[in-house]
Amino acid sequence: LTVSVGGPSGYPKAAYTLQPATHGYFPSLWTLPWAWGGGNPDAISLALESGDRVTITQAGRGAVLTAQMPLLTLNVDESAAVIFGQAPAGALLTLSVSDWEGNQVSSVLTASLTGTYRMPLSALGISASWHVLTVQWQSPEGYTVQRSLRAGEYENTCQVVRGSVDVDGNTVLWDKPGLCNFPLVVRLYDSAGNFKAEVGASVSAGQAQFFTPDKRAVPVPIRGGDRLVFEYSDGQTTTWHVPPLSIHLDEAAAQVTGTGIAGVPLNLWVDFGDAVQSAVITPTAAGTFTLPLSTAPSAGTRAQAYLPIGWVDFLATDALPSWETNLSTLTASGMLPPLTPYTLTYRSGTAANTLATG
Repeated sequence: LTVSVGGPSGYPKAAYTLQPATHGYFPSLWTLPWAWGGGNPDAISLALESGDRVTITQAGRGAVLTAQMPLLTLNVDESAAVIFGQAPAGALLTLSVSDWEGNQVSSVLTASLTGTYRMPLSALGISASWHVLTVQWQSPEGYTVQRSLRAGEYENTCQVVRGSVDVDGNTVLWDKPGLCNFPLVVRLYDSAGNFKAEVGASVSAGQAQFFTPDKRAVPVPIRGGDRLVFEYSDGQTTTWHVPPLSIHLDEAAAQVTGTGIAGVPLNLWVDFGDAVQSAVITPTAAGTFTLPLSTAPSAGTRAQAYLPIGWVDFLATDALPSWETNLSTLTASGMLPPLTPYTLTYRSGTAANTLATG
């Protein structure tokens, strides 16, 4: 079987092959791979969203299932003592609640003709000990879609507010608001609005790294002009706009150059190893800057541009390649610009062995 997922606008999000078991069941790979802290070396990181289209094809038979994900949300308002959300108009829904011991109670209701639903908490016997809520809908074609919510995930305070972004890297960090574990999807779009990558995570994770949705897991860089969108399980979103921030260490000219927002001061920091040079500089009307260095840069010199916008810090980094080996521990370390591919090779005489790549 080949499973492919396309986004709402038709862009490809993932594709992979699976082998059904003898009883016909086939597993999904939508769990975290080992490289990202999961338990499946072949898994990919993917979060389905409303509007996605899942297609399953079989050799010799073509498409055996095509399913478009409906608008299905789930939320809790404890002050009003109700469960509410959105669903296909007139859909027959099954709401279930389970406690921490695994006991479960279910109830059936019908979504309104405007595509909304509400149910009193008392209808499911929900108390302070509830653990997981689930809403489930079976489509006319026969496939089942469900959304789940864990206790504490509906708190508005769980939204991402503060954080930092590695421009030209692939990492975004955020402060963890409280103890909540609100699930979310972090999506990356380019300046033209084209989808680049996404990561399924939770607010409590505190970070996300973008990779291509395949077994190679190639880093996807965050560029100036990109847009980061945090989408929560209740459908709400938070958007961070990445400024045109960049930095370059010019060893020959002994200077740092780069780009920023025209007329907006930013902080520069250069670490020479035995000395540090810092400055506040304002980009020109063209959005460029140049900083002459007080010390000649050399291997291992590292420069960083720092631009805070609201409660989000944007950072761009550059470094001159350096290399160190420790023969007593048989280890090697070094410094390169962010996301620079490398190959570590050990040579003895005419023989060469590749020890690591990244």
